[in-house]
Amino acid sequence: MPDPAPALLEVISFHVAGQSFCLDVRQVREIRRWSPVTLLPRTPAYMLGVINLRGAVIPVLDLAARLGLGETRPSERHVIIVATLGAQAAGLRRRRRHPEHP
Repeated sequence: MPDPAPALLEVISFHVAGQSFCLDVRQVREIRRWSPVTLLPRTPAYMLGVINLRGAVIPVLDLAARLGLGETRPSERHVIIVATLGAQAAGLRRRRRHPEHP
């Protein structure tokens, strides 16, 4: 009996500091427009702050800074990818894609 076909993995891909990354779409809760974060004292440089997402406090990270690829300044050209890993949720900031580059 032949093995069943392997399950396809759906991912969302994005670039950070010129490097490509992917997240399993099952881990992505939503992608939202950039909004200002509430700053927290004594946090690492990659920790941008937190947002209130329908009553849940979500930390927002600068993924480039977290990976040692340099820091970026937040702007209207960024979005927040709200992703979960187990019971933890975090927002990852990234630049929006241009419409001609889906």
